[in-house]
Amino acid sequence: MRERWLHPIYLISLGILLLNDHWWKMAYGNLLTGKLSDIAGLLAFAWFFSCLFPTRSKAIFLATGIGFIWWKSIWATPFILHMQGWGIPVDRVVDPSDLWALAVLPIGYRIWMGLPTVCFPRPNWAILAVGGLSLVGFSATSLPYYYSGLPPGDVHLGLAKQIKGSPSQVLAILDEMDISYQAVVDSSELRPYYMDRHAPLYRIDTFITTYQDTLRNIHFSLHDYGDGTAHLRILNLTLPRAYDVQDWRHLRRVTKRFRRLLRRAVLKPVKQTAKDLP
Repeated sequence: MRERWLHPIYLISLGILLLNDHWWKMAYGNLLTGKLSDIAGLLAFAWFFSCLFPTRSKAIFLATGIGFIWWKSIWATPFILHMQGWGIPVDRVVDPSDLWALAVLPIGYRIWMGLPTVCFPRPNWAILAVGGLSLVGFSATSLPYYYSGLPPGDVHLGLAKQIKGSPSQVLAILDEMDISYQAVVDSSELRPYYMDRHAPLYRIDTFITTYQDTLRNIHFSLHDYGDGTAHLRILNLTLPRAYDVQDWRHLRRVTKRFRRLLRRAVLKPVKQTAKDLP
């Protein structure tokens, strides 16, 4: 069944995975590139191992979905920390919205089961080449550039706005709004990938919401586009102790809540004020 590695469905998903992880994420880095790797990776991973063990394809597709849910949850954190302790660069973003990618698995399984059991012979060199590229794709999956190098924080937010003005002007607007921040210069709070992107990182130590929740360690970055605009991205924050982040449903609800709140309290006012800049 290894000849199914040359099926167009698999080649397209593998191609998207490789291009997205090694080019598109770094060149564009947006919501779409963040989800493409999940969708293409799930399909390619399940298809790859189904070719190796065709009689267990149903179990492989099912196990791929369960493994993805575990990987994208806080339950995988102890494993990741253990691997990092051994010097293995493993990481991921806990983002419940990534679970939408699971929808590709039943579609892929249906296509897999609909293929003829007898396939035309394919050249061995092509099968080996695709198999090698597959291993590269699975082992070198990267985080989007604005995720890699995230500072410590409980909840990923990923809010972003393109603001008129330079980064220094955006910081001046935050000063006018009485939002106290500081530049993050402690190397222990950064990873090398983030520093390489030339986007300075800042931290708001304390932010009191309109609901009197106290948010801490709100990290944001400012990237100068060089065309008179700046990219303000709110990365993550530490939740108040009252919130139980062990429950992923509750985590999803509070994440949406604080995304809406920070969008209204920070991003929109900054963007509106920046419109009046000369």
